[in-house]
Amino acid sequence: MDLTFTEEEEAFRQEVRAWIPSAMPDAMREKARGAGGFTPEDSATWHRVLYEKGWIAPHWPEELGGTGWDAARRFLFAEAVELGEAAGRRSGEYSGGMQRRLNIALALIHDPEIVILDEPEAGLDPQS
Repeated sequence: MDLTFTEEEEAFRQEVRAWIPSAMPDAMREKARGAGGFTPEDSATWHRVLYEKGWIAPHWPEELGGTGWDAARRFLFAEAVELGEAAGRRSGEYSGGMQRRLNIALALIHDPEIVILDEPEAGLDPQS
C-alpha cells in the first residue's frame, strides 16, 4: 500500500496546518495547547469557523453542501484538526497527559484481545 501524498495533497496539508491556528480564537488555541478542556460553546464556535471556511462537512459531497474532498484530503484535514500543534513534534515534547493518551492509543492500535492498564487515568485530564 502506497501511503505517500502528491505535491498537491502536501500543499493542502500545509494550507490546513497554517489555517487552523490563524482561524482558531485565542482562548480556544490556549485550550488546544493543553490549558483546559473545550466547552460546548467552544465546539459551536469552531463549527461556525469551519462553516465560514466551507469545511464544515468534509465527508459530504459538494452538491449537499460538503467539501467534496477525496479520502486523502479528508485524512489530511482530520490529521491536522486532531493533532493541531502536536503535528510534527516529537512525542517526548508532549505534555504528560498527552503522552499517556499516546501510550493508551499505542496499546490499542493493533486491536489486542486483552489490554491490562495500571491506573490508565492517572495523569490524564478527563475533561479534555
